Amino acid sequence: EDARNGSQLSGNQLKTTLRRFAAVNAAGSPQLLPLTSWMSRSKIAVAFISDHGIRTPAHLESAKAIVKEKGYKLVVHGKVALLFCPDLASGVSGQLLTDRHGRGLAVTVLMPGSTRPTMMTVVYGVPGTPAAAEEALNEQVSMLFTLRATPGVSAQAVAEAEQRMKDLTKAAEASETKSDPVRAHTAQFLREVLAKATKDGLRRVVAGDMQDTLTMDEKDCIGTPIDRRAHSLVTVCEEEHLVHVLRRHDCDKRYITRVSPHGNGRAIDHIWTDVDTADSITFGTVDWHGLMLMFASDHGPMVGEFAPQTQAMPSQFA
Repeated sequence: EDARNGSQLSGNQLKTTLRRFAAVNAAGSPQLLPLTSWMSRSKIAVAFISDHGIRTPAHLESAKAIVKEKGYKLVVHGKVALLFCPDLASGVSGQLLTDRHGRGLAVTVLMPGSTRPTMMTVVYGVPGTPAAAEEALNEQVSMLFTLRATPGVSAQAVAEAEQRMKDLTKAAEASETKSDPVRAHTAQFLREVLAKATKDGLRRVVAGDMQDTLTMDEKDCIGTPIDRRAHSLVTVCEEEHLVHVLRRHDCDKRYITRVSPHGNGRAIDHIWTDVDTADSITFGTVDWHGLMLMFASDHGPMVGEFAPQTQAMPSQFA
């Protein structure tokens, strides 16, 4: 229950906030007006949006016009987007890096008071197991369990269900061994973006729905855990020595960012940053109390708060 509740963005944190970033999975619902209202009330500087639900060019132009009226700036590519508050809208540069499948977007932003831009990257991960194969297998397992527990079911019916489960298990295992080009390309895109930012001496912030948890312990999931798959975006961030915002704020806090009707949940939405910026992390939470009250998504936004030092230059340029 504590993991689901998170912490409300109010009180002392709200008064001392200078910069807050949020990883938001919109679950295909393009509700930009509630999002901008939440950002304004909770002092969110940048929303890293996955699965935004904007499907057509006409819809995109309309969405940009809506947020522009409020002073916000929206940058969209494929299934991901970055939404900047009015204070940062003018600092967004024209340098964009995008992946081929619409699941990665990087934008350079000049933060107030800084002489070096920050590379802000939003990614939307791909499940390691194809949804169709996993869903079919889960349904068959449930059916087999029901047949075994129901009096009067023939042995032949149970045997046929068992064979069907074996066939689906083989199909799922075979699909996992195949190379997933979208997942691999997204991971490679993130590696290239981080490498470029490091080479150019930029600060780095990466956020989004990455599909994988940090660890397999109880802090990151409720219910049955799922192993981290190949081409993991979480693994890429770890290899690049980035710091997880919420874990830096409270390494022992239990939290989840996505819940299901069955009561399961996982921490799959993340915010990562470089070591220099991590020194100024002051707060982190999953805000189930704000945006989720008016936003049709099964994900709670992960929010990271940074002290004023984040406006200064990285130490190597100070």
